[in-house]
Amino acid sequence: MKKQPKRRTIAGQEVMDIATLAARFGTSQRAIRARVNRGTIPFRRWQGRIIFLRGEVDAFLEGLAGCDVQDARKNLEARQS
Repeated sequence: MKKQPKRRTIAGQEVMDIATLAARFGTSQRAIRARVNRGTIPFRRWQGRIIFLRGEVDAFLEGLAGCDVQDARKNLEARQS
């Protein structure tokens, strides 16, 4: 059985790196980096690295026009199956 990686948290929120967020969004790391460069997604810098707090990203997604986070997750699952 594979050992699950330890989830890091800050202020009670899960910390995600670019690879994790890209997988969660169903997109490429390059696309996430482009959003960071344009400032269109909330991120923080920690020890020279770009990180994302799950709560901030979820709040950002909730504020977007269109479908909500639950609908987006259902759409992603449907595309992957």
